[in-house]
Amino acid sequence: MLFLYIAGGLSVITALASGFFHVKEDASKRLVCKLIASLLFCAVGFAALYIKGSFSAYGIFVMAALVLGLLGDIFLCMKGLAADNKVMFFNAIGFFCFMVGHIAFATIFLSVVKFKLYILPVMLAGIVAPGLLMLFKVLNARKLNIALLIYGAVIGVMVMAAVNIYANYPGTTVGALSLTAAILFAVSDLTLSVREFGNFKNKAPLIFIVLSTYYIAQCLFAITIVFH
Repeated sequence: MLFLYIAGGLSVITALASGFFHVKEDASKRLVCKLIASLLFCAVGFAALYIKGSFSAYGIFVMAALVLGLLGDIFLCMKGLAADNKVMFFNAIGFFCFMVGHIAFATIFLSVVKFKLYILPVMLAGIVAPGLLMLFKVLNARKLNIALLIYGAVIGVMVMAAVNIYANYPGTTVGALSLTAAILFAVSDLTLSVREFGNFKNKAPLIFIVLSTYYIAQCLFAITIVFH
């Protein structure tokens, strides 16, 4: 178990280092640090599978989502490394990887326990939150598109599924870790939207919020494999 916490801590620290190089506009060092950070949360997942001693459907789906996150991290780091006309293409692949990863999380969370209908409204949060941010002019509505709204809905489904896990396993480690990770992941994606489509001039603090919440979330999701 000690390895899980050490690797998870190193993942977050290395991710913050990638944020430093992001601010300094050093694309190659940013990519290297982010790749190491993402490999580390995948290592946490594989170690959790080893500790668990079995390859359950839950563990396999979580690992699939983690690997998709790793791929998404790589594709979203192409600015400054690839030709400008290719960056948008890589970004699209990266967001697609994240969206499929969210679906993988939601699928396994919803399949392992009974669904409680009273948490259904949580799904709407992924759509309502961007709408509220546009209303208060935090997000620039002209920069948004239907694909991002669909992505927001998928995040809402993932958070709803994590709430469902917690509702079925109240007071348990797996329930608490799943819910905390899902909320942090949603905060990360929402902050990323504000950074990319908002009206803020100083975006450096937002970079570190995105990275810290995202990498902590991925490590927590990986650790849930042990406790499920």
